Amino acid sequence: MTNLVKRTVHQLFRAPGNLMIESASQFVARVQRVIRRDVSLASRFIPHRPAERAWAVPLGAPPVEGAPLPVPPPELWLDYGKTADAYLASGRRDVEALERILGAAGGSLEACRRILDLGCGAGRMLRWLAELAGAREVWGTDVSGSHVLWCQQHLSPPFRFATTTSCPHLPFEDGYFDLVYAGSVFTHIVDLAEAWLLEIRRVLRPGGLAYLTVHDRHTIALLERNPHRPLAQMVLGQPPERQYWRSDFGMFTLGRGLGALVFYDERFLRRHWGRFFDVVSTTPEAYDLQTAVLLAKPDGSRAGPA
Repeated sequence: MTNLVKRTVHQLFRAPGNLMIESASQFVARVQRVIRRDVSLASRFIPHRPAERAWAVPLGAPPVEGAPLPVPPPELWLDYGKTADAYLASGRRDVEALERILGAAGGSLEACRRILDLGCGAGRMLRWLAELAGAREVWGTDVSGSHVLWCQQHLSPPFRFATTTSCPHLPFEDGYFDLVYAGSVFTHIVDLAEAWLLEIRRVLRPGGLAYLTVHDRHTIALLERNPHRPLAQMVLGQPPERQYWRSDFGMFTLGRGLGALVFYDERFLRRHWGRFFDVVSTTPEAYDLQTAVLLAKPDGSRAGPA
């Protein structure tokens, strides 16, 4: 029996007399509370309306082709802007950076038949690919059920969406995508980064590209110059024993689960990620304070990770 199971059983049955007289609904609610408290389970998936035992999705009307795409409600913005205009502008700016970096490597969004936005949120970047979506498959996935549900209701068509988990699995066949991009996703992946890289590699065609953004030493230098930023306060305000950025680190994390803040040294990243992909380029400040890493799946000359 695993430690998690032992801990859960202990918490559930520490008052057996009370449990025997609880109603079935109360017992289920107690199980759910225990599971939600355990980060190893709660960090895998963020369900829609987790506190409610029953809910419904309104039928609504399907999106009208050619009509302006709706803006999600502020609670789904994930702090990308204080106003709707700022939220939309941030998505457009990040897509423009993606296009520039692809272009510098000899690629383009137009050349892609299938594109995946890994960690799409409410479609902040994805919405700016609407002109491409008619003749191409453009997918978005996220671990947040509420974000994906909103996208399915309001942005599909032209886009396609699926809810996933933080476990390294994507529900697509091998070699399906030409491009996978993930903005501020690997900034929060601690324990399974290599497994996620291999999963992205699996769903990319040979020669396909992955565009991933990370915190790195350049990010820390920017935070030190801008100490008023919330992220600077979260990182630089750590007690001395957790000020890992002052050390000769390869990678470090502050926190665990979906709320982790992960930082890389570029030399470490190139050495370790280069085992799974060809590292095409690294571009500081491509995604606000984050560095964009462009990776290419080997085209067949390499049978597997180096």
